[in-house]
Amino acid sequence: MGLPTGPNVTFLFTDIEGSTRLERSVGPAAWADVVARHDALLRSAIEDHGGDVVKTEGDAFFAAFGSPTDAAAAAISAQRSVAGEAWPVDGGLRVRMGMHVGEGRLRHANPDEPEDYVGIDVNYAARIAAAGNGGQIVVSNRLAEVLSSRLPEGVRLSDEGLRVVKDFEDPARLHRLVVTGAADDARPLRTIEAPSNLPGEVTALVGRERDIDLLRVMLAENRIVTLTGPGGSGKTRLALGVARAARDRFPHGAWFVDLAAVREPSLIETVIATTLGVRESPERAIGAALRAHLHDRITLLVLDNLEQLLPDAAGIVSDLARAAPELRLVVTSRELLRIGGERGYPVPPLEAAAGIALFEDRARAHRPDLVLSDEARSAIVAICERLGGLPLAIELAAARIRLLSPSQILERLGHSLDLGGGGRDVPERQRTLRGAIAWSHDLLPESDRRLFRRLAVFAGGWSPETARPVADPDDDLGVDLDEGLLSLADKSLIRIESPAVTGGDSSTDEVRFGMHPLLREYALERLGECGERPAVEARHAAVVATIAETAGRSIFKDETNLRLLDREDHNLRAAIDWSLEHDDPALGLRIMGSVWRWFQRRARIREGRTHLALLLPRSEAADIRVRISAFAAEGGLAYWMEDFAAARNAYERRLELALATGDTVLLADAHYDLGFLSMVGEDAANLRLHEQTALDLYTTAGRADAAMRARQALVLGVFLAGDYADALELELVNVAAFRQSGSQWLVADSMTLQSAIHFRLGDPATSWQRMTEGLGLFAANADSSGMARALGMAALLLLLHGDPEFGARVAGATLEAVRELGLMLAPVKVLHLPDPGALAAERFGPELAAELLAVGAAAPLPQVVAEVLAAPAPR
Repeated sequence: MGLPTGPNVTFLFTDIEGSTRLERSVGPAAWADVVARHDALLRSAIEDHGGDVVKTEGDAFFAAFGSPTDAAAAAISAQRSVAGEAWPVDGGLRVRMGMHVGEGRLRHANPDEPEDYVGIDVNYAARIAAAGNGGQIVVSNRLAEVLSSRLPEGVRLSDEGLRVVKDFEDPARLHRLVVTGAADDARPLRTIEAPSNLPGEVTALVGRERDIDLLRVMLAENRIVTLTGPGGSGKTRLALGVARAARDRFPHGAWFVDLAAVREPSLIETVIATTLGVRESPERAIGAALRAHLHDRITLLVLDNLEQLLPDAAGIVSDLARAAPELRLVVTSRELLRIGGERGYPVPPLEAAAGIALFEDRARAHRPDLVLSDEARSAIVAICERLGGLPLAIELAAARIRLLSPSQILERLGHSLDLGGGGRDVPERQRTLRGAIAWSHDLLPESDRRLFRRLAVFAGGWSPETARPVADPDDDLGVDLDEGLLSLADKSLIRIESPAVTGGDSSTDEVRFGMHPLLREYALERLGECGERPAVEARHAAVVATIAETAGRSIFKDETNLRLLDREDHNLRAAIDWSLEHDDPALGLRIMGSVWRWFQRRARIREGRTHLALLLPRSEAADIRVRISAFAAEGGLAYWMEDFAAARNAYERRLELALATGDTVLLADAHYDLGFLSMVGEDAANLRLHEQTALDLYTTAGRADAAMRARQALVLGVFLAGDYADALELELVNVAAFRQSGSQWLVADSMTLQSAIHFRLGDPATSWQRMTEGLGLFAANADSSGMARALGMAALLLLLHGDPEFGARVAGATLEAVRELGLMLAPVKVLHLPDPGALAAERFGPELAAELLAVGAAAPLPQVVAEVLAAPAPR
């Protein structure tokens, strides 16, 4: 009769839990007898209930059934039989099982090979089984719906909730068949933990247990929960505590989005998207991409520090909530958003006992050997009462324990804290906090005060090297800068941040510092009062521009510069804003002209063009070289958005300016970029004209590195003209130079081009080899744009010369990366090769192609890269 096929085949996977450990415990001979008895019991149960054993491997079974109830009966019978045996192993034998009903599609095998299944439903059933524990029968939601009204006596379904299993990104509901007389237990399923960027707790969250319990209930009943209260009341830490407590309810992740440094509401969606890894694309703006990403996902967002963006932020949050029905938001703000679906929660001050516990906890962090007398404890009670239970104020007071006893802290607090310092229309607790910060500031020596207020101009943290020219350019601090930084960190006025926290490479040993937003606000006020703010902000903007220019010189080849700019993200924005506010567009253009490739490679192209749209119209008085670099940036960003008309306009204006300078390299750069527009337009003659001009100019200027790139661009013209053999001969010379230069990126780029050339020459095996070399290099450097190009070639080769189903899945992954990351698929747009998505539709028809593309799109990009690198070359 053969194996069952069609849309309703039930697949059963089983294996013995801990088989390796059990074999070691009883020895090989006894274990062989155990496995033989196990096999007999399972085969009997399967065949007695009309099932077919598809295959076995070790102690694992794969079986198929035409009836879901027969499959369930077989699994139940097998578990009871296994539980009823007297096994010679400690704890007995425990078999895990997983079942799913779906499409039974047979693999086309050789006539002398046994039949087998292929398809996503088989894979899902196997992953369900792997998620179970010994003694459990795990079933998919689809199968559970079929079985719910047909369960025999002594068997019930247990809903295990939404779960993510390996290789399947989207969560789905799983169930267990709980069988009386079997060895089932309630151990949690071994599914994948939901993604999250929630920072770990460095110090204990003291006194907020009741608040977290209340907020968890509120979050279950409301789409948006807004935590309100004055600065320093602990909104952020409480929001994170709630998110950690509730994250298991959000299989698509719980994400913390820091908006403290954002001042422009239009950037809210960009910051959220960056946090979630969502990218814009030429056909979809970042906001639309974000809403599409969240639409069908069960996700929690913590939006921290939203008050400075109101009221505009309220509409943006409301739009997100409407676009994503399963989205939940926890917002921290000094006031409510006042939108539909919002529930407010005024964050209360800490109760007396909790405030005292917090003070003692933080004090012991500074002095582990601290011993408190009765007098000291009485002083701590008075301190916490005076500070109104505000966590930040208590922590600031506790930080002084290194210098003062609790009684001395109380005495200083009584003399220095201005309880009436705030306006009469604000809560007393807010005035108290301002007084506590002022008191902490006033206790500093003058040198530390000066450093503290100058550091406030940094919007996104700083290193000692960047702090020096901003905070102490003339050595007038009166203290060594490094000592001053450590002194402020010891007093909890700034914090030391690891590179991982600041978005950098965790392998670097760079130390960075940051400042709490409220403390930064206070310090900026003090900076303004002393008259230093304009000069210090100008120095900050200049330093950031220098950082951008230094990183930009090798940004396209050196990944460390991209990570450096990631860490300076908020500072870059602040410097650009400063240039606009102070009518100094040249500084902002220096930044954008240097780092536009960072905006491109981080898929923030629209944001970059927005900055340029504000800066360029005001740039007539800027240095001509600055304007040239700005038009290069505008052209480059427009090119990668496929806005080729705007790119051409910017590049032609850049060429006009370069001609006016007479600078050979600037002229060469202009021709080099214009050539790529000719490539996109399939104008081989014009491409050769521009690139040959660029090559001649680079050679004249002695720029060997740039000349290499121009020579490769000339190869593109030969390729476009259809002279593939000549193109290959030229590119082999180029790649030898690239290897000698040590540039992995240029070698990888050359490998991808060589893959396309061999593809056109009808040599798929060599084309595959070149593609995999390039893909491996791109992957090693986390270059998403390069990986997309190489995967595009892999999809074409597989669809036309290899495994077409795998090729369609690779095409799906490639096209998803292009959409999500805002990339251009160069093999199609630049090299004018066939579109892999269209090829898949031609090969499989629209319906099956869409299914295969969707499977590929759902797979993580690193997984697809690994599969391609491990796959055999097409013939």
